Amino acid sequence: MKLEVCVDNKQDLLAAVLAGADQIELCAALDQDGLTPDLDLLHIAFEQIQVPLKPMLRHRAGDFVYTKEDQKMLLTQLEYLMRFPFKSVVFGCLTPSGVIDRACLELILKKLDGRYLCFHKAIDYTTDIMEACETLKPYEQVSEILSSGGCSTAIDGKVILKGMQQVLRPDQALIAAGKIRPENLKNLHRYLGLKYYHGRKIIDF
Repeated sequence: MKLEVCVDNKQDLLAAVLAGADQIELCAALDQDGLTPDLDLLHIAFEQIQVPLKPMLRHRAGDFVYTKEDQKMLLTQLEYLMRFPFKSVVFGCLTPSGVIDRACLELILKKLDGRYLCFHKAIDYTTDIMEACETLKPYEQVSEILSSGGCSTAIDGKVILKGMQQVLRPDQALIAAGKIRPENLKNLHRYLGLKYYHGRKIIDF
């Protein structure tokens, strides 16, 4: 299995990599569930770190329903993220009715110019998580889905996660997230058998 750590500062970034993180989700403001990282952290990460780096694209805290003005801000932020050699950006968007906002998603995918996208835990706020998986399935650029199965923790959502895994394409990586710690990772992996697990404290550093 591979372990992905989310970080929002230089100290945690360097410590997580030294502790064995296989990849990093780069954010700002993890206390607000993660926002787009600032330029300083991006420069440090891409200049010093060798493991895969995935920047968050989220310009504000709160819900994942984005107006036209929100989308302009997202595109502005994506433009500066595109200066860095990431393979995948972390993003998610919903409609007011709680389904995936295809128009907004397709706008971001088009601007990614062939790079990939990890659809983040916005999927956990959809009205039908399996239907959301079906929506994401045809998008080849959506290479990963990050989820806790619609629950507050991956342990609570493990049955749903198992079902999601069966809906998604074989090449779409489901990344389990939600209060995953070293002490519960082994049992969770025994049940799910996923390749990727995500957390802020998924490894000790």
